[in-house]
Amino acid sequence: MTNVHLTSSQHRQMRKVLGKDKQRANARWFREGVMDTMSEVGLYDKAKAANGMYVASVQVVAQEVHDDVTYFRLRVSGSSGAQWEMLHRFNDFYSLRKQLGVRDQRVGTIFPQKTWFTWGSETDLLLQQRQGLLQIWIDGLLREFATGGDGRNSLIAINWTNKLMVLHSFFGVDSTGNLLPHAMSTALATPSALAEAPQAIEHTLPADSLLAPSPWSDASAPPMQETVAATVMSPTALEAAADAAVVEVPVSVTADDEDEEFRAALAASATSHAEEQARHKVVDYERLVAEEEASRSNAKAALERMAVEAEESRRSAQLAAEEEAARLIAEKAEAKRIKNVEMLATRRQMEEEIQARRKAEEEEAHRKAEQEDAKRKVEEEEMRRKAEEQAKKPWLEQALDMAGLARQLEDQGQMEQALDHYKKCIAAFMMAWKKETSEKIKGAIQEKVADMTRHTKELTAVITAAEVARVAEIMSVLVPVGSPHAASLESRVDTPVAAPIVTVTTSAPAPMPVARTAVAS
Repeated sequence: MTNVHLTSSQHRQMRKVLGKDKQRANARWFREGVMDTMSEVGLYDKAKAANGMYVASVQVVAQEVHDDVTYFRLRVSGSSGAQWEMLHRFNDFYSLRKQLGVRDQRVGTIFPQKTWFTWGSETDLLLQQRQGLLQIWIDGLLREFATGGDGRNSLIAINWTNKLMVLHSFFGVDSTGNLLPHAMSTALATPSALAEAPQAIEHTLPADSLLAPSPWSDASAPPMQETVAATVMSPTALEAAADAAVVEVPVSVTADDEDEEFRAALAASATSHAEEQARHKVVDYERLVAEEEASRSNAKAALERMAVEAEESRRSAQLAAEEEAARLIAEKAEAKRIKNVEMLATRRQMEEEIQARRKAEEEEAHRKAEQEDAKRKVEEEEMRRKAEEQAKKPWLEQALDMAGLARQLEDQGQMEQALDHYKKCIAAFMMAWKKETSEKIKGAIQEKVADMTRHTKELTAVITAAEVARVAEIMSVLVPVGSPHAASLESRVDTPVAAPIVTVTTSAPAPMPVARTAVAS
């Protein structure tokens, strides 16, 4: 990594990826442990899986430009020791990464970024950076697949076999370890030769070459690994072999020196040797059968043990879930009970507060009623006293006092009370006019009555106009303006205002009806 020039953004990304080295190591350790465990119980053949990885290492050795397109030359080393070379563009690596779904945190490095426009030295620097990053990226990807990973998922690879076929095809081998047509030597590894790879290989390579075409392919190589098939014979076959193993041993003696006993002993020795070999083969076969049976028994016991452990785990999880559900139900019930208790306490407190407030209001109303009663009694006593004092005064003096009180009420804006006192004042003036004997005083009283009567009518008109205005305001709220009833209501309301004000003459008999009316009222 020290020879790869990175930008500041790439440095930050690389530091972030390198910070997860421990997680990658733990994931590889977990996958290897799973493979070892499955291999022990007979569910996984680790040796066979290791033989399925036909690419041991890849080196990005150079950069080449053909037809204005840059290619990276790869030197691939197979697991059997064979080597070949490949040419790939950067877009090929990008497509491989996308097809396998490779993640940077799984292979331990970032992938070179795409660029659109570069010139001169920038292009050379970019190609060097790409070559360095692609080398690290390929090493991490091969390390992932060698430990049972797929470059995307951390613990358990998904669709590993198909992804391994894609990886092998990218590096020039098929699923059986044979070279594909686009895997070629350095002399043929050009972009134009890539399109004509089968024909070029067929015409240029010798028949004994590693890249010589096989009968089923235009260009391939012999398998990189050889397999040795072991044959195990049955007991019957072993006995037949023992019988066949009895051969005649020629004895180089003449007929004169032939000894019948020697020949019999030699034949017996050969028969004994063949039988001993047959017994050894039978023992070996029985041992193999016993080992296989023991392996099957161990695998079955392991599976049963795993099933029991899984069942126990399931029951434990179910029991824990039931306990958790019961605890949650109990907590909810307790919370509900506490909430009900709090609600009852709050309701009881509110009822007590309402009763206390109601009692306080009743006491306050009783106190106010007593105060008003006492005040009313005092006012009645005062009015009675004033009435007695007023009764002692002459009618003329009483009339003048009432006139002054009426004017005072009128100045304060209490029009209705002032009107009532004016009427009482007129009645008092009329009583004084009746009892008075002096004609001069009677004339003055009569003039005063006339003024009071005129002012009373004006005050009545003002009160009526104010009442009409108030009614009109209320009606404007109740009845919208422009409705059919609005005009008729306005005409009815305006009728009292339009009535003429009747004036009273100042002759002596005129005030009598008014006085009688006032006295009657």
